[in-house]
Amino acid sequence: MLGLIVGGVRAGGIGGRLVLKVEHIAGVTAEKRLILAFGGGILFGFGSQIGRGCTSGSALSGMAVLSLGGFITMMAIFGTAFAFAYLFRKNWI
Repeated sequence: MLGLIVGGVRAGGIGGRLVLKVEHIAGVTAEKRLILAFGGGILFGFGSQIGRGCTSGSALSGMAVLSLGGFITMMAIFGTAFAFAYLFRKNWI
């Protein structure tokens, strides 16, 4: 896994494509985007610890064995994602 990361960074640096930047979008500062991204990552990690694992892995594993709970979990994940995307779209678009 480490080799993939190191190899990708090295290839990007050799090819002159390695640039760290935050895209600017009308009305949203780079600082606000970074804060929201960091906060989302913290919440995702906190939720996975409370749920004793990754929710998407739970949904996919449950669906693979045709568990009703797996299907309900996947619907909840996508439903919540669509709702939040609709509510917070101005922060990213």
